[in-house]
Amino acid sequence: MIKKSLLFIVLPGSLMLLIVFGGTVASIISAIFLIMLAIYAYSERDALFGLSNKSGSYSVHSSSNTNSAESPVYSDEGFTIVQTITKDSPALPHQDEDKTTSAEKYPDTSENPVVPIPISHNGSHYTTSSEQAVKKVSIHSKTYETDTDEINRKFREIVNSTIPNFGSKREEINHVFELFLEVIREAQSAHTAIYFGYIKSSEKIFVKLSSGNKEQLIDSHLEIEDDFLSNVVKSEKANFIAELLPAAESDNIKYYIESQKIRSVAAVPVQYSNSLIGVLLIDSKENDAFGEESIYTLGKYVRLIILYLGLFESKFNNANAEQKLELVDKLYENLLRIETPEDIHTLVYDNLAQLISCDQCVLVQTDPNTNKSIAAVVFNNTNKSYLREGTILEEGLSIVYQSISGKSPRIINDLSDSKFIRFKENENIELTGSFMTIPLVYKDFCYGAVCYESKRTGAFTSQESMFLFNALGALAFYLFSQNMQTTLKRFITRDVETNVFTKAYFLERLQGELQKTKILKLPGSFILLELDALIYDPNLFETNPVKKASNALAKILINEVEPMSLLGKINDKTYAIYRFNLPQEEAFVWAERLRGKVSGEPISLYSKKTTITISGVVLPVNEKSTVENLIEKAQLTLTKTVSERSNRIIKTT
Repeated sequence: MIKKSLLFIVLPGSLMLLIVFGGTVASIISAIFLIMLAIYAYSERDALFGLSNKSGSYSVHSSSNTNSAESPVYSDEGFTIVQTITKDSPALPHQDEDKTTSAEKYPDTSENPVVPIPISHNGSHYTTSSEQAVKKVSIHSKTYETDTDEINRKFREIVNSTIPNFGSKREEINHVFELFLEVIREAQSAHTAIYFGYIKSSEKIFVKLSSGNKEQLIDSHLEIEDDFLSNVVKSEKANFIAELLPAAESDNIKYYIESQKIRSVAAVPVQYSNSLIGVLLIDSKENDAFGEESIYTLGKYVRLIILYLGLFESKFNNANAEQKLELVDKLYENLLRIETPEDIHTLVYDNLAQLISCDQCVLVQTDPNTNKSIAAVVFNNTNKSYLREGTILEEGLSIVYQSISGKSPRIINDLSDSKFIRFKENENIELTGSFMTIPLVYKDFCYGAVCYESKRTGAFTSQESMFLFNALGALAFYLFSQNMQTTLKRFITRDVETNVFTKAYFLERLQGELQKTKILKLPGSFILLELDALIYDPNLFETNPVKKASNALAKILINEVEPMSLLGKINDKTYAIYRFNLPQEEAFVWAERLRGKVSGEPISLYSKKTTITISGVVLPVNEKSTVENLIEKAQLTLTKTVSERSNRIIKTT
């Protein structure tokens, strides 16, 4: 303050002396004034050279240099530090080379001494010089009080969380993917994180998994167009938009039901086995939320996802292979036990439908003689209507017909892509998803097909189709054997087990006997006998003894029936007899006597002696009688007779 006052005194005084004494004295006084001005400038050098300490702010500026680098600006409570560091500034000695501490090197008596800190910028390493770095700056520190117990509780909850016990491996991997997306969304402060699946064959994009605004995401397939997501798919390159104008949102963001006011978006392709399988995308309602660094970060997440996919595929394939081998082994084992049509149903439900994850499974059988294909067994694991059993397939453009005629598997990854005909036209099947058919080929002939359908798109792969094509070769051989037996039975006149006429041959011979009766105008009688239900201890016998009891009954009938009569086996429990030139009354007496003989003669069933009983009906044969009428009327009457009381013979007209 004294120096400033002096300045104001000297300056007016020197002007007065200049006027009074003239130039010489004025020169002397001017020199004195310059000296006083220099003294003032020295005292106020901080303000003159840009170093100020006013209004709670502090700035440091050094001389300009072509190799200078400016450090970041740190602020707190109104204090700002801007440091310009030069490469030519002397570096601080390394701690390993010089054990002298910073406090010893740069002594400071203040309470909060400043220690020089290395600064990294654009890949170069800089350190502050001693003169630039040592500045007394008071920056207020903040104290945050946190609930340690609450933090630890949340930490333990996250770390100790377990994966739920899902029914399938696909659900497990989807759960882990959702955890990935949740981490990505929170780490990037995104509005939504989405994983889009990509079907290469149909060029469709669909939302597979997401974290965030799930309710507003579209649930249908997206077409490849000119929007942001489509461009990532077409180019298979990462891309981002830092500032999306409101007018351009509808043209670029098409995966929401309605506008979400998205202003930033970033996406990267997900490739597995050198093929695009999806896109990982994040979006935000803030401008400049994403940039190049977001692409790099998403790339790291994609790498983790791909590594996880590889580990999962290895583990899943091994476990799945073992499971499939067990199912194939069980399939072969059950094929050897098939005896009745009901066994085929069990085979489909317990084996074929379990070989691969599916919602519907259909066994189609083809008759080699007529080349007609029929849906023999239908397994439906949903509450939706599906194909009915017994449906005859139409020849034409159906997927199954093409597979059977071409003798090669067919896969449709997306049934919603267009209107596909699975089995026949107007089949009334509205389900969408995936469809696969495996032909059953043996010795260059297709004996049918096994058809699988799933509600998921892209559910089946070519590897699975070839596995099933090879594994189901045993089923093709069984159908070949079954058709061969059916063909041979047409030429067999006698039952192999009982040596009586088979049903087909008996009905054929009966047609001739009815014609003979009509021509000769002689009487005749038709008798239908059925083995009554057996009372047996299931623990005593290994299997149902009906077949053995039926064989024992056949031996008695062969001895009692005359050579001029016909004896045929209708099924395991029923036998038919035609007595030529024998009236109904005499035939009834003969049948009653036969019933008594059967019930009174014990037979050996395994290690125990027991008796059997029969029930029957006797019908007269006349000129108007036909084979169909006789069989139908006799079976209806016999069913009624047995339901009322067994072990009796009745006669009817």
